[in-house]
Amino acid sequence: MTNLILTKHAQPRMQQRGLMDQDLELIGRYGHLVDDGILMTTKAVDEALAALKGRMKRLEKLKGRLVITDGNVVITTYRAKPKQIKALLK
Repeated sequence: MTNLILTKHAQPRMQQRGLMDQDLELIGRYGHLVDDGILMTTKAVDEALAALKGRMKRLEKLKGRLVITDGNVVITTYRAKPKQIKALLK
């Protein structure tokens, strides 16, 4: 659930309670819909953290990978050598 609209009441309450707009985005994305709104449970947080940790591990494995493209067509992929990375970034 995204694009939540804040009422005049909700804006100062969020500020008083230390919530930021990005917190609402996270709650909307990972929380559970309940009768009164969206609840961020411990289980929801644990599941979100596990998913993010998995993505972080995957990102670590992608260091130095080069995808050769022609427009939006992938020609090939490989692990670039440090000298090649340096040359490509100039």
